[in-house]
Amino acid sequence: MNKISKIAIANRGEVALRIIKTCKKLGIKSVLLHSDVDEKNTKAYFEADECILIEPHNSYLDIDKVLIGLEKSKADAVHPGFGFLSENASFAKRVEESGFIFIGPNADTISKMGDKTVARELCEKASVPVIPGYNEDVQDSDTLLKAAKQIGFPLLIKASFGGGGRGIRICKSESDFYKNLESARRESEASFNSKKIFLEKYLDRAKHVEFQILGDGKNVVHLYERECSVQRRHQKVVEEAPCPVLNTGLRNKMADCAVKVAKAVGYRSAGTVEFLLFEDNFYFLEMNTRLQVEHPVTEMILDLDLVELQIEIAKTGKLPGKLEKIKPKGHAIECRVYAENDGVPSTGKILHYSFDKSSVRCDDGFDTNHEIVEFYDSMFSKLIVHADTREDCIKKLNIAFANYIVFGIETNLNILRNIINHKTFLDSKASTNFTDYFHIKESKLDERYLEFLIKKEINNLETIDEHRSPFVRNKINPQRILKKSQFVISGKKIDVSYMKSGEGLWIHCVSGNDFLGSWLCKPKDDILLSGEGDNIIKAFMPGKITNISVKKGDKLKAGDVVLVMEAMKMEYVIKVHSNSVICRINIKKDDQVKKGDILVELEPEVI
Repeated sequence: MNKISKIAIANRGEVALRIIKTCKKLGIKSVLLHSDVDEKNTKAYFEADECILIEPHNSYLDIDKVLIGLEKSKADAVHPGFGFLSENASFAKRVEESGFIFIGPNADTISKMGDKTVARELCEKASVPVIPGYNEDVQDSDTLLKAAKQIGFPLLIKASFGGGGRGIRICKSESDFYKNLESARRESEASFNSKKIFLEKYLDRAKHVEFQILGDGKNVVHLYERECSVQRRHQKVVEEAPCPVLNTGLRNKMADCAVKVAKAVGYRSAGTVEFLLFEDNFYFLEMNTRLQVEHPVTEMILDLDLVELQIEIAKTGKLPGKLEKIKPKGHAIECRVYAENDGVPSTGKILHYSFDKSSVRCDDGFDTNHEIVEFYDSMFSKLIVHADTREDCIKKLNIAFANYIVFGIETNLNILRNIINHKTFLDSKASTNFTDYFHIKESKLDERYLEFLIKKEINNLETIDEHRSPFVRNKINPQRILKKSQFVISGKKIDVSYMKSGEGLWIHCVSGNDFLGSWLCKPKDDILLSGEGDNIIKAFMPGKITNISVKKGDKLKAGDVVLVMEAMKMEYVIKVHSNSVICRINIKKDDQVKKGDILVELEPEVI
């Protein structure tokens, strides 16, 4: 029996807050190890019993800095959350060598399952089917191309030590192989400090099904499955439990394989074994040796606290009893709310944030007046609902969207609404490339006309306000104050929440419980990568220049790559919109740039 009276949390945002809540429930003190960027800028900072600074912003990946903070904390154990160092074998080993309890599997297990070659070999020995692929130590580009030809196109180029959708590229033909390889290597190095790549046959329109497992080093149980097929850029967007297409026979076969994989490495703590379900066959994809982002849907259908179970196993060294007898009840769906606009991360101060706490579980890490910065993943919060049926879950999510308002940063809320109401999703036919062929529905209202009506109302308020005293004027000025109004358009009542700010006009619209849309109406519509016409390329957000493909005087055709920029741990390839000549390059490789910086100046190519 290990003593655990204080837990240090080596993470940030919503997962840090999630762990703190369980610590409070168990009467365990929590210590947040945080960066300078997150000081007084996340909910976790204010909810933790103690906070220890491990600056700067990239300190969450610095083992030495985290260990110094851990020593200061005088904690008994450390919880790594997910992401960052959660699947770093060296970190787990050094934590335990320093006399602390690592709430997760041991370093050897993390190392084996983090090495795709070893993981595949273990699966093959355990008679668990694997996807054809290549993950040898020989990593020169020509050898990888030769292996790719043997596997056959299309295929996936993946970071060997990756996770969370980082460092993955789909390569459809031999002609695209080298550029996709270099792009995957760059993102892999930025996210995992390793350029090692493995190749895997791409299964078109497969489903992603994963099994939650718990182990104590000797015994392993599964806690049923989740479906995570709806993804964008290889990152999960919508997850649900149980998987709606599994019959009992197939579920039992997959669960048995998941337990075999975990037993093969003597698994301890919570983990996830992931499979691709393709037609009537399934294949081992990977094992995540940590808590998953989507763990709440499992908690909801089983009425369990997975963080509590992790702590219990770390404390006693044994699986809690009667887990095998727990059966799922109802259905649960989670939607990840990302701070982004059409896939591009959105940063800035949160001007207003609210949701209906009575109807939805919302796992988040931020609040009004907190800042979303460019250094970290763009996931803002998770909306989770539970109901008797899948259909009722979807109804509850639609109501949750209607009551979920975030102003100050742009989000993917409109896309989430369209996904869960799309016929493919409603029919449980979504696959991992669903969003590749998924098309945004037409807006349910005339946005421009509504913007006109709101601006007219704001102008009327400001005109009236001019005749009042300065004190009263400041109190009722719509600037950065949430306002609510109702308009009737084509006989339909539209309830609008809006806020005026320097960025423009933030708008959230509903009709009854029907969420119509949320967006930022800018004073002047911006084009992502152009300024005055197509003659300049600006930084669309703060980031780091990781590659420049051109030099002054180069003549480019529309669609040619100019540079590559990393922002919020994702890589963005910047291209020209039309035939152009490079006039001036204002940046160099590895430069940090601010939003709006002019990166490259162009002039039209005269043909």
